[in-house]
Amino acid sequence: MARETAVILLSGGMDSCVTAAIARESHDLALLHASYGQRTKVRERFAFDAIADFYQVPERLRLVVKLDHFAQIGGSALTDAALAVPERDSAEAVHRQTAIPSTYVPFRMLTFFPSP
Repeated sequence: MARETAVILLSGGMDSCVTAAIARESHDLALLHASYGQRTKVRERFAFDAIADFYQVPERLRLVVKLDHFAQIGGSALTDAALAVPERDSAEAVHRQTAIPSTYVPFRMLTFFPSP
């Protein structure tokens, strides 16, 4: 009996790697990776490829998309080399924070999910 295919948005980070592992237990995998001009794009792509290789996902089920408009818009330390990435704050400082963090990329995740 053929298994259904799960499409996993895979950055290469811990959360998406665990999601792929859980999905693989009951589904075949199709993997989607988005490059949005983030400073870590080379490392994330390396991890994406390694995870796809580990699960033996065929090339035809690996999609990499470029969303360069985020870098063009700017305003985020994750996509603009002119902005410094802040050092890790204490839990108390994060709790008190009221301003939008400099690492925020507006509507990044919303771009990945179509509306019904």
